[in-house]
Amino acid sequence: MRGLARIEQDVLGWVDIELDECGPYDAICKPLAMAPCTSDVHIVWGHAYMSDAPHRVVGHEATAEVVKVGDKVKDFKPGDRVIVPAITPDWLTVPAEQGFSQHCYG
Repeated sequence: MRGLARIEQDVLGWVDIELDECGPYDAICKPLAMAPCTSDVHIVWGHAYMSDAPHRVVGHEATAEVVKVGDKVKDFKPGDRVIVPAITPDWLTVPAEQGFSQHCYG
């Protein structure tokens, strides 16, 4: 898969990405449309704490097509179109199950 990444300060470019295996509660999605976030801009400009990571892939808000799901995923299947929010919480935590997903790490 390819991703848009910070090559160096103020320079974006496409890089090849090796994907991890799909875990039991994971989904691998192919982005269809992305929305730049202010954190992406700060990464590209070199103003974010994570800017110095080589080839830092940007973009974490998107619409996407599900490509593969883990064996414990019940609500999505390959081919589904989804919205990937800015923050993806750990849906297996008590706060998320109680409707407070903003308090869960993802």
